[in-house]
Amino acid sequence: MLHKEGTENFNVVGKNAYWANAADVENLDKAEGSVMADPQFADPNHFDFMARGLIAEQGYGLTNSSLVREVYETYRQMQRIRQIEATTGKKVSTGSDVPPAQWRQTLLTGDSKARREVLRAILMSDRATVPDASLLPAMRVAATDGDIQTRAEVASTVGTRWVWDAKDQDANAIEPMLKLSSDSERQVRYNAVYYGLSNVRNAGEPVVRRLIEMTMTDHERDFYGRVVWGLKGPLQASPDLVTRILAEGLGRVKSDLRHAASIYSLYRDVLEKEPPVEWGLAKVKERYPDDAFALFISAQESFKPQDEDALWNEFTKSLPQGITTERLPSWFRRRGEVVCAAKLRGKEQVDAVKGVIENSPRLQWRDAMPLTVADQLFFEEAPALMRR
Repeated sequence: MLHKEGTENFNVVGKNAYWANAADVENLDKAEGSVMADPQFADPNHFDFMARGLIAEQGYGLTNSSLVREVYETYRQMQRIRQIEATTGKKVSTGSDVPPAQWRQTLLTGDSKARREVLRAILMSDRATVPDASLLPAMRVAATDGDIQTRAEVASTVGTRWVWDAKDQDANAIEPMLKLSSDSERQVRYNAVYYGLSNVRNAGEPVVRRLIEMTMTDHERDFYGRVVWGLKGPLQASPDLVTRILAEGLGRVKSDLRHAASIYSLYRDVLEKEPPVEWGLAKVKERYPDDAFALFISAQESFKPQDEDALWNEFTKSLPQGITTERLPSWFRRRGEVVCAAKLRGKEQVDAVKGVIENSPRLQWRDAMPLTVADQLFFEEAPALMRR
């Protein structure tokens, strides 16, 4: 806690960088030369907190986020292992009884379990040294394993060790990432993008095209954000190439509003400007407005709705006159309780509904979040997407 006034607990804040943090809320006097700006973190959802823009130019923030990212990746690996153990009920070995000299043969002919042990050994090996490239042909064979978990680990291992960590990226490692990005299982596709394709430096058209194709049908915030980050960052995708690939899909915009919105969203998020007027995307904002919010509502303990429909009916009856809302898919639960999601337009309407809910004896306000066009698309596709 910082105190502005008083003879005790008195604080003086020196020259610093601010972006709507607690010091701003407390109205502390800011030293001359302090910077008020968005830090424009490179990819905060994945622990890449390297500052950009004015904050970086003034010498604030991280200039190298690799150490934080390594801690994050170690954490993710531990989480993956815990998830596997929880699912299978068996302890996962992070090493391998297979000596390195036999890794290649095991990846070529071993069963799923043996392959996973080798993959984990490779992933946990010395991060300062890229594994032998002679393993990559065997990795392509392991990528065809019938076990989903094995294919997902091929994607994360090859992507991490031969693409993300590699100073000189091997084209033979990128090829299996492209193949796995079309896998029937979403976790495999996600790993191929997160660990591999989004980290390809100065990527050629096949990688850029594949990432753009994937965002036409998958707008989950973590995945979509990673693709946008990759196209703007490591891939250095040229605006002309992105524009040309997106323009190839304009033939469907009149008959498929979701497809039109997907083009609109990616163009704006990657190129940071509005698409050309002649592309005919004006109707997108009518269905997917910029001022949309998602509200989350549950029930008070005194009200025990039988299901989500009963909760929704109670919510709609409580809405102030003149406010209309759209029900969003209820594809999640909060510790078993019934939760409904609603889409509203405008902060004023959100505040009005929040006031009613907070005074309701039967309903409980949970949260509200602004929705990007991509977020709105994801809410529509989430139930089916999460089953794949």
